[in-house]
Amino acid sequence: MILVLAVAICGSFPSDAYAGKVLKGTLSGVVVDQNGKPVSNTQVYVYQRDWTNTDGLGQPDWKTLAGTALTARNGQYKIALPAGEYRVMFVPQNLDSYAMEAYPDAPIVRLGDSITIRYGKTTGGISAKLDTPGQISGYVYDTYPGREGQPMVDLPMSICHQELSYINCFQLVSTDENGYYIFKGLKPYPWQMWVNCPMFALPGSTEPYDVPNYKPDYKGYFTTLNGQFSWLPAAGQNVERAPVLLEYNEFVNISGRLVYFDEVNQVNKPAVGVTVWAQFADMPDDPGNSDWGGDYLQATTDQNGEFQMRDFNQDHGVFILYTDGNVGNEQPYLDEYFDNSYDQWGAEQIDISQGHPVDIGEWMIDLNPDNE
Repeated sequence: MILVLAVAICGSFPSDAYAGKVLKGTLSGVVVDQNGKPVSNTQVYVYQRDWTNTDGLGQPDWKTLAGTALTARNGQYKIALPAGEYRVMFVPQNLDSYAMEAYPDAPIVRLGDSITIRYGKTTGGISAKLDTPGQISGYVYDTYPGREGQPMVDLPMSICHQELSYINCFQLVSTDENGYYIFKGLKPYPWQMWVNCPMFALPGSTEPYDVPNYKPDYKGYFTTLNGQFSWLPAAGQNVERAPVLLEYNEFVNISGRLVYFDEVNQVNKPAVGVTVWAQFADMPDDPGNSDWGGDYLQATTDQNGEFQMRDFNQDHGVFILYTDGNVGNEQPYLDEYFDNSYDQWGAEQIDISQGHPVDIGEWMIDLNPDNE
């Protein structure tokens, strides 16, 4: 198992200078376990605001790495910093025994408290009492024809959290020979995973690097733990996810065939060149309260009336199917929802998940009487 830790995509930081001298203060604290014993070799990351990136509401993100330190045998650390406002993240060396946390007792930097460093002063007591860690683990299997169900080996996976304007990934692992992965050192939080992660950034780096074992012939996507709004339940909780069936790029997620009834010949005929949309619930775990404003897929029927959609990139979802009946600049068919509904509320809601194709079979649509 390969494990790499990172806390954010970071850049250089501006210093507060006066007459050529940087006006510095000191940050200090101690890291202990739940019994009050010191925890050595804990990496301390200090962040300040990144004014080049905002959180979607105009507030800067805490992404700029300002300094680092490593706790001593007595669990203590000390860092000299330019005067300013900061946040602190603690990453213990032993993630089997301790959880990562932001000061004070937060799962991520954005949810932590800010601290102020003043020139010539020591800001002490910025300490951590590390929790028992939680873990998320599972297996990833292949879906490629002839390799279905075989382990996806050496697949890059990262654990992430949703900021307002970006996804922040800070722990990178690779699956083993059994397709097994595990993320360690986690506090309770609605974590996401990036399956088949193509890029990653280490603390202090200005640009993410290309992950060498990324599989370009397979899809990559974000997934939540057990649902869109679920949490790693409690400190020390170990959760094993359902297996991930990783789709290859040409994997067909949704398919079907549109036909209409030819009254003259009394037979079903293919509806050719018709555009079909799959509209996804914006709340897949509560589709009854969804406004169907989530993602959508689109396809056009071929000469046999058949369509295929390949770009589903969620862990799971609920969708409805819709056609406007148009072919080019004409509308030979009525606009309707599957199955035989003329509004989204009467449409059939269809469940879908990664690695499980959905074939709706034959969908009979009505001719547009105004087009005759």
